Amino acid sequence: MKIQVECIMIGGPEHGRVLMLRQDAARPLRPAIVALDGELCQCAAWRRNHQGRRRCLLVHPRASAREWREVLAACGRNPVRARQSKTMSPPLTGA
Repeated sequence: MKIQVECIMIGGPEHGRVLMLRQDAARPLRPAIVALDGELCQCAAWRRNHQGRRRCLLVHPRASAREWREVLAACGRNPVRARQSKTMSPPLTGA
């Protein structure tokens, strides 16, 4: 049986790109790919997303701290929580 792994690139020429890879469920391996500039990007972290799919963060060797923060902030967003915050009443304005 095959599983899908959602891979998000951090740094390099493909920063922010999302790749979907298929792997053998019996023996899943940490993904690693070669970026467009020839550098090897390796999996730094595994997580499951809100749909239960596996997610991997592929890191370019020259990824900056800012690029890390961008991707981690995007991965940490909870769509349910974001929707709830929009339904709250607007703040009172001084008249």
